[in-house]
Amino acid sequence: MKKIISLAIALCLMLTVCSTGLMSLTAAAAQTIEGSEVTWSFDNITKTLTFGGSGDIPDYDTYKDEDGSPTMPWAGIDYTNVVFGDGITGIGSYVFYKNYTLENLTVPATITKIGKGAFFECKGLRSITVEGGITKVEEQTFSTCSSLETVNLPETVTEIGAKAFYKCSALKTVALPDSVKTIGDSAFHSCILLEAFEAPASLEKIADRAFYCCENLKTLTLGEKITEIGISAFDGCEKLEAVSFPSSVRTISEAAFSGCSKLASVEFADGITTIGDQAFYLCTSLKSVNIPHTVETIGKKAFGYGKSGAKIDGFSITGYDETAAQSYATENEFTFNSLGKYFPKSGTIGETLTWTISDDGVLTFTGTGTIGDSTADAIPEYMLGNPKSIVLCEGITAVGAYAFLSDCKEISVPKSVTSIGEKAFGYTVDGDGNVVKVEDFTVTGYEGSDAERYATENEFTLNKIQLDLGFKLGEEAKICAFDEENKVITVYDKEASLEKILADFVVGKDLTVEPLEKVTNGATLVTKNGEEEVASYTIIVIGDVNGDGNINSADALLILQHSVEAVTLSGSGLAAANVDGNDLINSADALAVLQISVDNKTPTDYYPNTDNPGEGENPGEGENPGEGENPGEGENPGEGENPGESENPGEGENPGEGENPGESETPDTPSDEENA
Repeated sequence: MKKIISLAIALCLMLTVCSTGLMSLTAAAAQTIEGSEVTWSFDNITKTLTFGGSGDIPDYDTYKDEDGSPTMPWAGIDYTNVVFGDGITGIGSYVFYKNYTLENLTVPATITKIGKGAFFECKGLRSITVEGGITKVEEQTFSTCSSLETVNLPETVTEIGAKAFYKCSALKTVALPDSVKTIGDSAFHSCILLEAFEAPASLEKIADRAFYCCENLKTLTLGEKITEIGISAFDGCEKLEAVSFPSSVRTISEAAFSGCSKLASVEFADGITTIGDQAFYLCTSLKSVNIPHTVETIGKKAFGYGKSGAKIDGFSITGYDETAAQSYATENEFTFNSLGKYFPKSGTIGETLTWTISDDGVLTFTGTGTIGDSTADAIPEYMLGNPKSIVLCEGITAVGAYAFLSDCKEISVPKSVTSIGEKAFGYTVDGDGNVVKVEDFTVTGYEGSDAERYATENEFTLNKIQLDLGFKLGEEAKICAFDEENKVITVYDKEASLEKILADFVVGKDLTVEPLEKVTNGATLVTKNGEEEVASYTIIVIGDVNGDGNINSADALLILQHSVEAVTLSGSGLAAANVDGNDLINSADALAVLQISVDNKTPTDYYPNTDNPGEGENPGEGENPGEGENPGEGENPGEGENPGESENPGEGENPGEGENPGESETPDTPSDEENA
């Protein structure tokens, strides 16, 4: 009985499907696409088209038959969802051609290819997100998707193909990833609701008709890498009001902005070379343009023309004399506002030398290297601005012959210049082409330099500069003492650096100090003027007796050994051992070194102060010993006694070993806290 009932139910289901004429495919009924390992199936209940198996969904380049009907096996099925299995790696050409029911789609990152026309005329598609993998949006991929409003593309995309978004008439904004370098022909042609476009950071080319007839495009922002705007790229963008071209743009092609009737502001940057025929034709709101000196070609009716080729009233061009801007204005009888003859404001010579000329005519060279020879017939680029004065900064080593032929009256030459060529400066070219001397020319240069020689030989006024080679201790020095006569710098800082040392000194502007890897006792500090050595100084680091750059027990041991004549210190080692400054090298200095090593004391506690020798030291727990008092115990050793010189502290005993010298004896060997 149960078997009969089951058969009856199955028969009813089959009759239902047949009577409605619907196709219901399940996973069990998945079919393999011919010539591939990809399967497809359709769930009529969820309206889901599923692709399984592995590999690319094949291309359907012959996507319609003789009657114009789609040829894909799933053509005519009203699917609203599409699912891609993990093994699917690509979507072939025209796979979803003319589907009207699919509204939203996410393409997983496992798919690395979407073929041309894949979503051609999917008029119901509103949004699509491509999660990653693809590098190009192919030709016609979303062409005539008239409901498409949102597109999210991954950072892997570098190219938007021809007609990729052609006639996507619902598209209002486009946010392309910064990886995109090229926008192809007619890519956004007739996207009539598109209101703004900001170019990706890497975009280099906008091809022909890319935004043709985007009649609501009002805002356009171009990136710093774009070099070319194609033919009719923005032709017919009626609401576009302003455009600013970056310095990277070289070519604006024919009719690129033709018909942009509300375009009132156009800004060009130096670098553009070509403006094509009718590039801004019919831009009737554009009343004036400023053309850079770099523009070499301006095509026919590029600016200043309206309907039927009539000239725009009052149109004017601003530019430099003897450039394409002046030629175009003259040929078309437009007003020309002259900026004078062009001259560059900056440039380079070689890889290390740069020059600039200020608005007040000061030509300045910075960097390192040489300024080469010139001739009376070839004016260097840096002289086109006819400078009033010339400044050469330190680092320039030579000035070639005829380098600065001009009417300027003065030049400043650094000490680094060791070679000046014939008539390098102070000469000009007269109306007959002769090189003549400039009257009242002044050379500012250093005494004994090549500048002085040149000024003397050419009988120019020399404004002589005395070298500033001063090197002296500053009034607010904190860690250094300076013996200028003996060329010794004493440092009271166990972590001293060259920077800290130089902070204590006033260094002349013509003086440089050679770098030191590490400040150690006995190191040599060298000062120079250019390549010439001016002076060298021995560095004494108080407490760093062995010169290893550290102050520790090893230094204290050397002091004790010296005090009992087990070793003999000399030179910088002996000077570094004299921590307390009393010229007696003994256990008190060793104790001071140990205290410094464990941070109970710092070398600056022993820093000398000529105004108050006692200041900075600790004479017995903060007490003032007064005249004749014993700084160790506060006792008076007796009238006329001189503690530390004439008395014998305890029958030949060594006070440095901690013995008690008796009531009338002098105190123990001065400690680190005593005043020598």
